Amino acid sequence: MWEKHMDAERKKRKLENEEEKDKEAAEGEEADDENMEKFFALIRSAKELRDHLLTKEKEKETEKDKNKMDKEKVSMVWTPSFQPEDFMEDVKENPQAGPSKKEAEETKEERGDDLDLNLSL
Repeated sequence: MWEKHMDAERKKRKLENEEEKDKEAAEGEEADDENMEKFFALIRSAKELRDHLLTKEKEKETEKDKNKMDKEKVSMVWTPSFQPEDFMEDVKENPQAGPSKKEAEETKEERGDDLDLNLSL
């Protein structure tokens, strides 16, 4: 009888030990799961931060490009404006405007001013 009682005690202790090991293993797995969740949350937040910084950088670049293009458009539009002073140099060098006398004689000859083009019947 004493042996039966001892065997029952051993089995009981064995079961209790196994239950404690299972609890510890379950707690260990839960701790591992929590650590993994923390790890992946950290990775996710690092990725979000990287994406955020990249989009901010791209926005800055596009804004710079836009400003640069606007400045180029402004500098590309040029409307000439002339002042009388722009032409004063030419007048000072050659005070007579128009063709020279020699050129006028040549044009008369080319036009045929010497010929009488009236038809007589």
